[in-house]
Amino acid sequence: MNQRTDQNLFFILLLGILVYTSNIWGISVYVLDEAKNASCAREMLQRSDWVVPTFNGELRTDKPPLHYYFMMLAYTTGGVNPFTARIFQSLAGVLLVVFIYRYLKSRVNARSALVTSLIILSSFQLHVQFHLAVPDPFLIGWLTLTLFSLYDFLQGNSRAWKWIYIGAGFGFLTKGPIAVVLPGLVALVYLMMTKSLNLSTIRQLRPLQGLLIFFPIALSWYVAVGVETEGEWLRGFFLRHNIERFTSTLEGHRGYFVVPPLVLLLAVFPFSLFIAPAVREAWREKGLALFALTAALVPVIFFMLSKTFLPGYVSPAIPFLAVVLGKYLASSFRWSRKWWWVVPVTLLAGIILAGGLLYTVSFLPDFSDAHDVVWFSLLLPVAFGLGGYFFLCGNLKASFTAVVAGWVFFSLVFFYLIFPIADSRNPVRMSEGVRKQYAHHKPVAYGVFNPAFVFEYKTVVPRFSDIGSLLKYVDKNPNSILFTRASALNEIMQERRFKIIFRQRDLMEKSETVILVPEPSPEVH
Repeated sequence: MNQRTDQNLFFILLLGILVYTSNIWGISVYVLDEAKNASCAREMLQRSDWVVPTFNGELRTDKPPLHYYFMMLAYTTGGVNPFTARIFQSLAGVLLVVFIYRYLKSRVNARSALVTSLIILSSFQLHVQFHLAVPDPFLIGWLTLTLFSLYDFLQGNSRAWKWIYIGAGFGFLTKGPIAVVLPGLVALVYLMMTKSLNLSTIRQLRPLQGLLIFFPIALSWYVAVGVETEGEWLRGFFLRHNIERFTSTLEGHRGYFVVPPLVLLLAVFPFSLFIAPAVREAWREKGLALFALTAALVPVIFFMLSKTFLPGYVSPAIPFLAVVLGKYLASSFRWSRKWWWVVPVTLLAGIILAGGLLYTVSFLPDFSDAHDVVWFSLLLPVAFGLGGYFFLCGNLKASFTAVVAGWVFFSLVFFYLIFPIADSRNPVRMSEGVRKQYAHHKPVAYGVFNPAFVFEYKTVVPRFSDIGSLLKYVDKNPNSILFTRASALNEIMQERRFKIIFRQRDLMEKSETVILVPEPSPEVH
């Protein structure tokens, strides 16, 4: 039995590496947050500054620095490139699934551990999350450590209390208050449900001793950055990127009440089709599954109330919902004909997803070379169809294997074949040939521009917000190459001193990138 489960662990490890690191080196750093995060880490490394985060020479108040530190470490050994910007995020995903497997194996059984781990590894949302140079992969890991340590402590493991505060501390250094708010709400709700919320339980959690662990990890950097920026970073982060983000809609990412639960259910589809009996089973057992259910629902309810929402916000809930579903499917699920409806629903969803991807890619410029590749997305409905066939035959192991394999193959096809084609159409890649003709021109920007160019040039790009200052700069630096958006063209072209050398709509955005160079000034006779 031990040899078998060790083989399962090795399999989980290899599958995690295969999926979460797939082609992280072959896709450009283009997505807005990725470009800003990766560039911020580069600028901090260049200045040997471990305190003040900047993007393009300007203070960046969006996130605390832990993910910057990991990228800086990778940059020192592998240079500044897409691989080094993302490798630690991918490894965070691998460590997460290995940790959950080992945890469930020791607390529940090896079968539940394996099924849960495979559900996590089949979550395409986590595949995407662990491919991005963003702090969320680390936050997911720290929250998982914090909450499972809390559960262990409540079950009588007196040594687990330290890890609650260690996880919360590093989580706070990763993404701020959310790393404390979510575990605090989970603890409150779970203790209320189990009728354990009392002063005795609170005293046993050793809050004063815990703060002595939490504060040095979490707050020392916040104090330093507050001093260095005279409080500006603290005001920007806590007021705008926390309170204002929750109470109002920022950057057009409006939150809708029904969206967070739908995103979570889709993140573990089609296993989420069994959510109702899994929840009933968790409630009946009153054990780890109920705690995991609480840890999955609290973030969803929290972000249902938020005025700003992005799909990644509910990602910390995915591992815990996988625990609820995995434990049920591994231990309590019994096949019967009443589950026949699962098959057409799953197959239809696979067809819709493949068709939607085909439709989306059809909007790419020069669609011809993407046309053949995108048909590989049909692997998913084929796998779902096989899974449905085996399910109807009562072969649950084969059905489960087919679905997981379908998601894994779909993910590999997406990151190695489909997404690189879309990535090759982004303005940074498409403008490479044009920009090489002006290789000796100094980059400059006007107004809002695509931040991926900052990562591409690996330098601070002077940015101006008024046309007079831009013209003065160009007069002093006639060999300039100007980056802006189409919305600023009227103002710029009124001066009739620039020539458009490149123009293209940004991928996944309504904006349009424009690149210009100064026209030679006419000679005065």
